Amino acid sequence: MARREQGTRSIKLPGGGNAGGGNPPPRPQRPAGPPPSDDVGRAMADLDASAQIRDRSQLPSKVKVITPQVIMNIVQGVTDKFAMDSGIDREEFNQLVMQQTQMEMRLQQAQGKVETYKAEYAKVYDAYNQAQELLKQAQAGQAGNEQFLDQYEAQIAELQQRNAQAVDTYMELQQQLDSITEQYGALEAALNQREQDYAQLEQQLVEEQQGGAAASAAQAEAADLQQQVQQLEQQLADMENASAEASEGANQEAGLREQAERERDELSGQITALQAELEEARGELEQARAGAGEEAEALQSKVEELKKQLKQSERSHAKVENMEIELEKLRSAEGDWLEDKRRLAAQLSNETNNRREAEQKLKAIETGEALPEASKAVEERAKKAEEEAKKLKDEIAALKKDLDKAKTGASKAESVSGELEKTKAELDKTRGELKKLNDDLGKAGNAAKELGMLKRKFENVEAELEGLRTAEGKWLEEKRRMASQLSNETNLRRELEEKMKKELADVQAENEAGKKNSRQ
Repeated sequence: MARREQGTRSIKLPGGGNAGGGNPPPRPQRPAGPPPSDDVGRAMADLDASAQIRDRSQLPSKVKVITPQVIMNIVQGVTDKFAMDSGIDREEFNQLVMQQTQMEMRLQQAQGKVETYKAEYAKVYDAYNQAQELLKQAQAGQAGNEQFLDQYEAQIAELQQRNAQAVDTYMELQQQLDSITEQYGALEAALNQREQDYAQLEQQLVEEQQGGAAASAAQAEAADLQQQVQQLEQQLADMENASAEASEGANQEAGLREQAERERDELSGQITALQAELEEARGELEQARAGAGEEAEALQSKVEELKKQLKQSERSHAKVENMEIELEKLRSAEGDWLEDKRRLAAQLSNETNNRREAEQKLKAIETGEALPEASKAVEERAKKAEEEAKKLKDEIAALKKDLDKAKTGASKAESVSGELEKTKAELDKTRGELKKLNDDLGKAGNAAKELGMLKRKFENVEAELEGLRTAEGKWLEEKRRMASQLSNETNLRRELEEKMKKELADVQAENEAGKKNSRQ
């Protein structure tokens, strides 16, 4: 009789109920044999017949209910008969059954451990894939760094170009200032020469007055001179209006206006002294008037030229202000760029630290000083499983010896032997899985070699990153030097502007003082 599997055995009770609470699996049909000749055989036949009953109407008239006590009696009868036939007692048989149950539980535990080992191997494989992803990310980060470097070089070229433009503008303004200074000196020299001419003329008039010329001619000449003085005053008024229209760069006009006012005062004094001037002084006065007109025209042309230069200086000043605004924008952009650069440097530092930690772990794994956490746990669990399998093998060998003794006296012990063969097959299967795990451990070693290759690639990436850091340091140093040079040039330009503004303010103050004196 074939033995049923533990855990799936159930008996169909009359009334459609079952002991397990579910539908029992179909029971294999036993081969037909001779009718039972003892009570135990008849009880087993009745039990088999009742197990196939699906309806209450199929029950025999004599069988009403099979109670649990009846089932226990049948089981005890079977065990007693098996014990008597095999020469072992019930306690020893129960011990064998308990050992077989424990062995099945251990096999289930071994299968669970094998599944755990598979999960650990999957973790190791995932870690290997993550290392490959990190390598790809590092390569992509290197390409991004090259792109950033190209952008930084373009920004440096743009800053250098703008700096060159600022230097050219500064030199142009300096040349304009030098030209204005030279013109101012030439104008001042011309005014000094004119003062000398007027002094000579005054001396000649005094000499002629001492000579005793006719009073009537002197009075006529005085009237003419007074008319000429009025004309000169009108010209001076026109010059004052022209100088009032000039902007902050009218420092030369103020000097001319003051000189003209002094000339007017001198001519007014000469009018009172020329009442006795002779006829000979008229020609000289005419010549002096012609020279004064020519000088006035020359001064007017110089004033117009100075106005043009002043407008050009104002345009240059506006250009300088626009350049200063652009420089401020460049400084703010440079600050943002430096902030991004610091952030990238911090990110690169973190990535470098993480990579170095990974390299140290890989080096320890390659030298055998340490093992990956997953493979180490797998190896330990494999050793434990081998030890447990060895213990199970010893227990199975002992159990086999005991069952061999029972097998000689009982035909029903074949089912137990079949279970043992099944257990042995499962044990062989477990050994095969352990062997597969050992092969997987060999694959883990290959993965460690690949990780070594990744380490070398990481070292190459580190060397390239060091080169980038060196180039970046040189570029930052050049950037600081250029910023310092630009700051110095800006300070010089501001000092020059302040100096020019101060000079213009002084000239305007002198101009206002001259106006007040002329009004008085």
